[in-house]
Amino acid sequence: MTLKFSGTYNVEAAEQVDRSSYQNSITCNVWLLDSTAVAFRVDRGCSGQTLLDLTFDFLELLEKDFFGLVYTFHQTTEGNLIVSSIGPDIFPLLLNLFSNRWHKWLDPTRKIRKQCKGEANFTFWFRVKFYVPDPVWLQEEYTRYQFFLQIRKDILDGRLPVPKSIATQLAGLALQSELGDYTAEECRPGYVNQFRFVQNQNADFEAQASEWHRKSR
Repeated sequence: MTLKFSGTYNVEAAEQVDRSSYQNSITCNVWLLDSTAVAFRVDRGCSGQTLLDLTFDFLELLEKDFFGLVYTFHQTTEGNLIVSSIGPDIFPLLLNLFSNRWHKWLDPTRKIRKQCKGEANFTFWFRVKFYVPDPVWLQEEYTRYQFFLQIRKDILDGRLPVPKSIATQLAGLALQSELGDYTAEECRPGYVNQFRFVQNQNADFEAQASEWHRKSR
């Protein structure tokens, strides 16, 4: 077999290919449960499953059936569903602007652009979709960690009402998970204030959470 190499390179043609490839793709920004975001560039005609698989691969998540992606929408005065073009900079405002009824699960079997009306930039949130009665049913430690992040976020955002006595105990366990065992040297006065667990967190709540942290060995 004889290989022939050309000594010229068509820069304009290459740029046209790059532009065409960019125009035929969309950007999907996915907010994860640890409040970080990752952007995926996918084909305009791809299905929701493609984005789910990219997210699962990024997280190296094995137990996938418990999770999904949601997007946000609102209604016009005519009652038509319109997907919001949401930027990461206004993400905190959504927690107050939209309730759960304004969130819709991304359908893996349908094309993304058929579900999300917009141009080429969409925002999704990675969430727990199905809960188990007992965490021991989850085989992977990392899966349990994602459940922990979801519950912690739901309590902080006010979507999951919890009595103060339970909330302080959960906060203590979260501190133990984040910082390890309580030590007076590492856990200086006011250290709990570095974390947010509930909406109306105050000094009394933080003192009780610290006490639960001390007991969680």
